[in-house]
Amino acid sequence: MRRLSPAAQEDLRLRVVGALESGRVRTYGQAAEVFGVSVRSVGTWWRASRTGGRQALLAAVREPRAGKGELIDMSARGAVLAAMREYTPASIGQSGVLWTRASVRTLVKLVCGVAMTEQGVGKWLRRHGFTPQRPARHSYRQHNDQASRWLQEEYPAIRARASKEKAELVWADQCGLRSDTAPPGRSWAPAGQTPLVRVNGRRFRMNIMSAIASRGAVVHRLPGQVHREGDVRVPQSPRSPDRAEGPRDRRPAPSPPQQGRPCLARR
Repeated sequence: MRRLSPAAQEDLRLRVVGALESGRVRTYGQAAEVFGVSVRSVGTWWRASRTGGRQALLAAVREPRAGKGELIDMSARGAVLAAMREYTPASIGQSGVLWTRASVRTLVKLVCGVAMTEQGVGKWLRRHGFTPQRPARHSYRQHNDQASRWLQEEYPAIRARASKEKAELVWADQCGLRSDTAPPGRSWAPAGQTPLVRVNGRRFRMNIMSAIASRGAVVHRLPGQVHREGDVRVPQSPRSPDRAEGPRDRRPAPSPPQQGRPCLARR
């Protein structure tokens, strides 16, 4: 009986009492034999139906048990959740920059004076809409107000110059690539079997300069050694049949622009 779900237990109780009421079975013993339950259960259900009606046989809706987290009132809970949204553990004297159950447990103890287990902290956070997530990266050196002011004051003049000189405005930046770096992100795999990515065992690093135009065109360049300003050599690598070959430009490439700044490319 206990192995059945609450809905299945409710259905069994209703069928047993219905059989007694219709006369298909006449005694508790017959009902217990037909439905595979104990005589004592049949008697309990029959008496409950006589006193409380059909409502007494329905499955009871259980209220969630109040744990230690319920001792946190609304104002204290708001303070804890606001601190998690706006600060990191390191900002309030703890170690690390990610909120773990252990660090939240310390925060709750500090703000509310309530001691919780780490398992209780996880349930409490999920109850109030928090889930464990992989954080996105954002540079603390980025100043949105300065970027907005630059776009409004300096960028229009650069765009006008590009139009006057019949040049294409591109946004250039440089990044580093490593041969032993696995692709970022997550991959679905059977539970307990971590997926493997085959990488080159010999580690080497390469810098790549990329630029994207306002209309969506993308340009890549592999810079070599810089001998002097305005003279960047493109390394000569063996041609591979599986790599598309574009037009070769033997002119010296311009000096790399500042990161995040636009530069003018002659059409």
